[in-house]
Amino acid sequence: MQNRLLTSFLFLFLFIHVSEGSAQKISHTQQNMEYEKEYSVTLKGASKTPISDHIMGFNLVYPQESDAVWEDGKVEQHLKDVNTSVLRWPGGTVSTYYHWDNLTGRKPPWRDNWDPNQSVTAQPDSEFMDIDEYLDLIAGTGATPLMGINIDSGRRWDRMEDGINEALALMQYVKDKGIKVKYWYLGNEPYLEGSNGGIKSPKDYANLVNVFADAMREFDPDIKIVANWGQGFGQGFENRYHEYLDIMTIAGHNIDIVDVHWYWKYGGPTMELWLEDTPMKLHTGETYIEEIAMFKEQMAFWSTHEDYDLEHVQLAALEWNTGGISDGQLTPDQLALMQSELMMQFILGGLDMATFWPLQWQNIPNNPRSFVDRYNNNNAHPVYNIFKFLGKFQGGSLISKQVTQSQSNVLNLVAMDKEDNTLRVSFLNKNDENIRVNLGSDQFDGARLQSAQTYTYETASINLLEKGTEGISFVAPTLSMTMLTFEDITITSIDDHGNESEQPVDFALNQNYPKSF
Repeated sequence: MQNRLLTSFLFLFLFIHVSEGSAQKISHTQQNMEYEKEYSVTLKGASKTPISDHIMGFNLVYPQESDAVWEDGKVEQHLKDVNTSVLRWPGGTVSTYYHWDNLTGRKPPWRDNWDPNQSVTAQPDSEFMDIDEYLDLIAGTGATPLMGINIDSGRRWDRMEDGINEALALMQYVKDKGIKVKYWYLGNEPYLEGSNGGIKSPKDYANLVNVFADAMREFDPDIKIVANWGQGFGQGFENRYHEYLDIMTIAGHNIDIVDVHWYWKYGGPTMELWLEDTPMKLHTGETYIEEIAMFKEQMAFWSTHEDYDLEHVQLAALEWNTGGISDGQLTPDQLALMQSELMMQFILGGLDMATFWPLQWQNIPNNPRSFVDRYNNNNAHPVYNIFKFLGKFQGGSLISKQVTQSQSNVLNLVAMDKEDNTLRVSFLNKNDENIRVNLGSDQFDGARLQSAQTYTYETASINLLEKGTEGISFVAPTLSMTMLTFEDITITSIDDHGNESEQPVDFALNQNYPKSF
């Protein structure tokens, strides 16, 4: 049935209807929504698993960020709308070539103006985002700055002292601007040939980290250092184990965050591959949720058995998306569900930081993967509609759940916000049939439906919710993301012994809110 669905899927268009502002008649029942399977879950209460404040981030690739992209203010507004928490600058591999006080704005192939054998002609200032424009964007969005240090040029051109002084001058510059920069990433993909100076061994990279981190911490002891190395902590960790052991043995005391780059199905993502696994998996065979857990377990193990202090080390994905696509391979509508499922896994797994790649891109075949469509008046791609919802999960707490009636090919995410008065539910249905979802709880009192949205490939809207005596239920359509927000939550506290007090559920629907979606 999955294959039949995929065939018809290509002839259907994306339907997304956001209920705010709807003038349709209020209804308490769903109309003509047939279903074959049911999925039931009971919510238990807020767990002690926090959701990071830094999960909805984006990459700024400075030579791609021309003034023309930003002058109408739309891209900045998109970032605000999705609750952007981190902005990474100056980008990925370009950070191994760039010099913040002598920018060239040159696009790939990257060039280094410290190269004595090659002169680099700079682009006009209007063609790139310089340090001041970046800091202005940070101030305008309220996002956390995440800045890259070029640790490679000094090594390649035998100018290490100049490289360190360049890094310290950048730190002084932002300090003089009155902006506190806590997070600094050192280099990018040093394990690949594209990094300035070529492939570096784990030991070479770790020693570079120490040289720069020691000097930077002397300038500001409160900074957090981000080191980047390859992915794969599951089956693939047999190869990564000794690489990470070398890095952590040499530089673990200087590393606060490990950055891995996750591009799902790098060799070519397709709808067929997306439908094969729920949750989506890396090439190693593990889900992203499992990979995050394995990393944390490894840091804890080394802290205990190798006498390293590594339990504080966090995990980030400072580049993530699907793999690259060819022209017409996937639409932005299809990519939206894939990208959103990855974000759901990051939240469920407890990832500490994430920055989506790319924000926008001057590459027509790969443009659908980006967040903003620079070829369509800087409008956001469809994933924006789901990211607006998922961005609100930041800083909250996951809800513990008991699934009493399970189904395959579904993924659900339930969380309480940091004020403990708003509950959000995200439900992904990757089946080729509708599923009735029953949501119950004995821990929440007075919950009021504030909003409901469905993102789905369908040709007609639906009425989403039904109220029952012990909770609510709704039908999640084929290939859809359902997003619910409840307010006025009273949650019973869970003490240190795991004792939970019980309260009757009252999912009272807000009578002033349209129920047709």
